[in-house]
Amino acid sequence: MILSDIAALKSFCKGTIDDPTNNDQLRLRVIAYIDWGDAYVALAENDREAAVSHRGSAREMYQRGLGLMQGLRTGGILDANEVKEIDTVLHKIAQRIPR
Repeated sequence: MILSDIAALKSFCKGTIDDPTNNDQLRLRVIAYIDWGDAYVALAENDREAAVSHRGSAREMYQRGLGLMQGLRTGGILDANEVKEIDTVLHKIAQRIPR
């Protein structure tokens, strides 16, 4: 199931052209990247041989989502709950993805 989730997220992200003026699309991409990161964390927990690689991929996805979130925050687009999500993603990076 995790691999099929990752494949679906990759398809969504690759099949969507970035439109920096489309805030709804950017929000969807944030959700996709964070979910993608979560999926890689789950893979890392279940596949010790590839755990380092999966953690690196998770960090990359979290960073992509975080970058989009910070851009939306800078533009004044995020509501209070969405701003809190930035801290949640930072926590995921710090706690779930050891260097």
